[in-house]
Amino acid sequence: MSVLFYRRPDYLNKSAGPITSSECSRYVERAKKSGKAIPDGLSFEDVIEKKALPPCSLNDFMDYLVYVEHNAENLQFYLWYKDYVKRFEALSDSEKALSPEWIPTGDAPNLAARRVSALKDSALKDSASIVVTIQPFREEVNRIMRHYLAFTSPRELNLSHKDRALCLHALQHTTHPSAFAPAIKIAEAALRGQSHPNFIRWSICNGNKPKIFFVRTMGVSHIALGFVIALLLILSHASRWYRILAAPVMFIGVSTMVAAYKGLCVILHKSHVHNLRPWEQEIDIEMGESSRRASIASTANRTVQMASQTGNFELDSDKDDATSTWESSNLSTFGPKNNHWATASWVEKYSKKPLLEKVFEKSVWTQDETLRLLQDKIVLGANLWGAIFTFWFTVVAVAIPEGKLY
Repeated sequence: MSVLFYRRPDYLNKSAGPITSSECSRYVERAKKSGKAIPDGLSFEDVIEKKALPPCSLNDFMDYLVYVEHNAENLQFYLWYKDYVKRFEALSDSEKALSPEWIPTGDAPNLAARRVSALKDSALKDSASIVVTIQPFREEVNRIMRHYLAFTSPRELNLSHKDRALCLHALQHTTHPSAFAPAIKIAEAALRGQSHPNFIRWSICNGNKPKIFFVRTMGVSHIALGFVIALLLILSHASRWYRILAAPVMFIGVSTMVAAYKGLCVILHKSHVHNLRPWEQEIDIEMGESSRRASIASTANRTVQMASQTGNFELDSDKDDATSTWESSNLSTFGPKNNHWATASWVEKYSKKPLLEKVFEKSVWTQDETLRLLQDKIVLGANLWGAIFTFWFTVVAVAIPEGKLY
């Protein structure tokens, strides 16, 4: 990755309808392209395995999907599936034998859209009558089917009729993880090819919209002021070398504008901090400043522990106070539909907040070192663009003859 001119991952729109096999293939290709702009440390695996730190942690990823992208079902289902595979593999051979691997033998019956609903009802009834008392995790699997796979379920996955029917048909016969193959393939492809690149692009921004708008306004103002200074000096009897005084103002304006275009506030960047998200502000008040500091310290300890796993020492982070660790409630596998953000208490409070308070919102330290490095590259690139533009602007301004109007 080039040190200068870093380009964030492109924004990718959510699929308007069910994700088909061809759409899934496009997501896979998008994931490969986006991977060039996402360094190690912020990769999909690092975020999922809780190696990335705020504001790029798994908590932040989930909250982004709930409150920004409104597409959290894929991650909630994916996290459950990863945990389920581990628990299934930990079973004894005799227990695994009760739920053999599912090998598709052809299309599931009744794949037409008007028949899928009946197939879903049949799957749920049949699963309750076949080896229900002895198949491992049968009750949990039935609940997952009702929560993610059935039509009009609370967290219905964006599956095609065919993939949904194949999953429900397979789950009539086994609770083996392979029965979820069509659903998990779609969910993972959407996460890797759309949601994760969009999340990293969004996380790079260290300011909220009012803050970034304010910074852009300041950039435009400085650029305009640079032109005015140069113009006044050109029209005067003053030596043409005085026109160089417009250069610093022009440089600040251009570099600020370029950085703001990438979503960065250079003022916040100097301290490597970022604005609290609107939904984080209530949590911040509830936890208190002391708890937040303890949380940062706890996260740092866990990072050191992960780094030391190949060494001869290990830190015990379990001794941390319970209030020092916080986990988003959105990470729960089962729960209400993910539209509860619309009625959350913070929505109304934030909408009534004065614009000036939003501009000067509370900020917290950006813990993830990889993200700070990306922000450094963006600002460095913005400064370089500012220097190039300012150089040629100054050359032209100095070369113009004096106006001698006053």
